[in-house]
Amino acid sequence: MNFKEKVLLKDYTSFRVGGYADYFIEVFTEEELIQSIKQAKEMKIPFFVLGGGSNILFSDSGYRGLVVKNKIKGIQLREKNIVDAGAGLKLAEIVSFCRDKGLSGLEWSAGIPATLGGAIIGNAGAFGSAMQDSIFSVKAYNVEKSEIQEFSKEESQFNYRDSFFKRNGEYLVLGAQLIFAEKEKKLIEKRIIDCLSQRKAKQPRNFSAGSVFKNYKIKDDQEKEDMLKRFPEIKESIEKSFVPAAFLIDNCGLKGKKINDAQISKIHANFIINLGQAKADDVKELMKIIKREVQQKFQIDLEEEIIVINT
Repeated sequence: MNFKEKVLLKDYTSFRVGGYADYFIEVFTEEELIQSIKQAKEMKIPFFVLGGGSNILFSDSGYRGLVVKNKIKGIQLREKNIVDAGAGLKLAEIVSFCRDKGLSGLEWSAGIPATLGGAIIGNAGAFGSAMQDSIFSVKAYNVEKSEIQEFSKEESQFNYRDSFFKRNGEYLVLGAQLIFAEKEKKLIEKRIIDCLSQRKAKQPRNFSAGSVFKNYKIKDDQEKEDMLKRFPEIKESIEKSFVPAAFLIDNCGLKGKKINDAQISKIHANFIINLGQAKADDVKELMKIIKREVQQKFQIDLEEEIIVINT
């Protein structure tokens, strides 16, 4: 396959940050993706499969290997409420397809600039819903065995912003069977509009990678009680045993803090935005500051939700 050389990665991420990849290719079929990976292995170079680029931070020095842009599409109704979809489809494309078919379940993702593959790997979610809620099965390529495998929802081991595929990089998501509930189209449309409105009101419009940190999961009732005693102001923010990372960051007084053109959003404290010429190192430094300040004030170690690629 013909790889492009020295491709600027900032052009392929929602953060608009990142240096040059040594090699780059866009693939449109499962066969092309598999062949590109085999070729990278023959060349003995690292590879990274990129979806929508909405939760990725590439290094300023770029990527010393092959970046594969997954554009595997194709979507069809298999049964009355089960949809086959390629990993390179944008969530917006699936939402539109489902709306037209009277299928409900992914409305929460309206406005998220991610592909299906990336959303499955990170178990993306919002408004109390997550990708796992719509998964019937996942199709993935096992790089080590050079074979395609099917995973049930249970075998995909979904957890909060996590999955089997995120923990096991040798499996590349090719597509999925999604299961939905049947509902009136006008109700689906209303929910989509509501989600878009909430997202527009609460999230910045600048270049960003979405939520930088995962919300903190409270371990048990005792920890919840202890936290409420130490920080009574946290009561209104605890939702389903999670403490929003944005609350923790905001209460450290970090909203608006800048390093060059990277800034902690004044609108949503768990977003770092690119004001125009931000560098990955600027973003990483802000992330270090956030983790340090939250740990010092709340004794909580925040975990990154975005994926930082340093190779």
